[in-house]
Amino acid sequence: MIEAYKALRNPDQRAQYDLLYTGKTGFIFSANVEVDDEKTANADADAHAKILLFLYKRRRENAQDAGVGRYFVQKMLNCSDEHFEFHLWYLKSKSLIEITEQGTLAITIEGVDHVISMSQTIMREKLLIGRVIDT
Repeated sequence: MIEAYKALRNPDQRAQYDLLYTGKTGFIFSANVEVDDEKTANADADAHAKILLFLYKRRRENAQDAGVGRYFVQKMLNCSDEHFEFHLWYLKSKSLIEITEQGTLAITIEGVDHVISMSQTIMREKLLIGRVIDT
C-alpha cells in the first residue's frame, strides 16, 4: 500500500499508471489537475501534522492545561488568516482538535490517537527503507 502511494505521488509513475488505467477501463483522467494543487494538498497535510504534533506535545507537558492560543499556533505555521481558518475547520471537523472553554486550541483523544498512529506508520516506513538499503 505504501509503495502504491509513493508511486502515485511520483509524476512520471502516476502518468504511466493513468495511461494503463485508461487503456483498461476507458476512463480518461482530467488534465486540469495541476501539480501545484498536489503541492498545496501536501503542504496542508504537513501543516495539519505540525499543528497536531505541537498540540500533542503541549498535552503531554501540561495534561490539565493543554490549551494553546490560536496566535501561537498560527505564528508557528506562518500562514494567512484564511489558510489558518481552513486548517482549524478541517481538524475540528475530524474531531482531532477542540476549542477549550478558555478559547484556546487543544488536541482531543482522537487527535492523540492520530498522532500516535502516524508516528508508528513513519517508524515502520523507516524500518522498511532501512531493510531495502541494507540488502
